Amino acid sequence: MNKWSLEGTVVRLIPLSADHAEALFPSASDPEVWRWMPRPRPESVGQLRDMLSEMIADPTRRCFAVQRRAEAP
Repeated sequence: MNKWSLEGTVVRLIPLSADHAEALFPSASDPEVWRWMPRPRPESVGQLRDMLSEMIADPTRRCFAVQRRAEAP
């Protein structure tokens, strides 16, 4: 486990990476998800990748992706 990972019984939080953009894009495409977000909804995987890269580069943030644990019930 990475030093920034957080593990629970059902999910783990893993450090966010720009490589997560493709897997996150279907959810990120839902306008309801972005309804109250302070930035515009990304319209492509490339835009989402750029946004994630920008967020990750900010030293004041710790960004995580939620991953379902394979052994979870």
